[in-house]
Amino acid sequence: MVRLKNITSMDLQVPALGDQVVKAGETVDVDDALVGVREDEHGDLLGNVWPESNWEVQADDDLTVAELREQLKAKGLPTSGTKDELLARLAEADTEGEGE
Repeated sequence: MVRLKNITSMDLQVPALGDQVVKAGETVDVDDALVGVREDEHGDLLGNVWPESNWEVQADDDLTVAELREQLKAKGLPTSGTKDELLARLAEADTEGEGE
């Protein structure tokens, strides 16, 4: 998984994510396979989430405590603790998710 942040001043509709709208300044977790330009069997470009001018890769430690808590809440995990504890909990959840 790759965490991308919309660094534009507008909301972006992302066809590769089922037309999900990512608001300006928000982050989204994206499967590695969706990052980059892809083509279908006819050579037509499929929607992608990586025009580099619109997105920035985010490391977990770049997130604020509030953003970390949002990520943990979305995964149904406890949201209390220091930033280091939240980072460790999120990393553990991401590692467990990759093994499934």
